[in-house]
Amino acid sequence: MTKSRMALAAFLTAASFTILDALVHYFYEPLEIYYYPYKYVGVQSPLLNYAMSKLVASTAILFILFYLFAKTDWNPYVRYGLITLILVGLLEIRYVISGRYDAQWHILNFINHFLTLSISLALVDRLGFMRRTES
Repeated sequence: MTKSRMALAAFLTAASFTILDALVHYFYEPLEIYYYPYKYVGVQSPLLNYAMSKLVASTAILFILFYLFAKTDWNPYVRYGLITLILVGLLEIRYVISGRYDAQWHILNFINHFLTLSISLALVDRLGFMRRTES
């Protein structure tokens, strides 16, 4: 997979992940976002600030992970599983360090992130953006 294709796959995966995750946070009250420390100019919604930050960070991290895993000969599902665990783990460490949420929130959010990222990776793969091309 070329670097430009990796970047596109990372962005599409992160965008799908962010949209699905934001919908869960919006509609599922136990995971509702009431506060987010970073604010973009003119954006008052904590959920929207959260989503915009998540899109940027997830795109960058996914590109790095896609690049690192591109040279392995592992089954794609093993790669996607490891990518999911690494990204979700990094996101959850950030939430634990913030100290703003209880244990139940962390468990539910881990499940949410694991499922929404897995769905996003499967969707982008199914659309053909994750296919390897020999160079």
